[in-house]
Amino acid sequence: MNQIINIIIAVVSVAIIVLVLIQQQEAGFYTNTTNINRTRRGAEKLLYNATIILSIIFVGLTLLSLFI
Repeated sequence: MNQIINIIIAVVSVAIIVLVLIQQQEAGFYTNTTNINRTRRGAEKLLYNATIILSIIFVGLTLLSLFI
């Protein structure tokens, strides 16, 4: 059971890394900083929400693996 949880944790962590890297493509050093307080819409909102959900799943699985 612990091995399965560890594999799921690894997959979720890779997915979080990919989502964060996709989000950071527009946040480079030379980008326009006038849009700091803008509303997320469409695919950007989906990526943002998916990152939050996967992060919660990651923390939950990590805590679960500590108690098993």
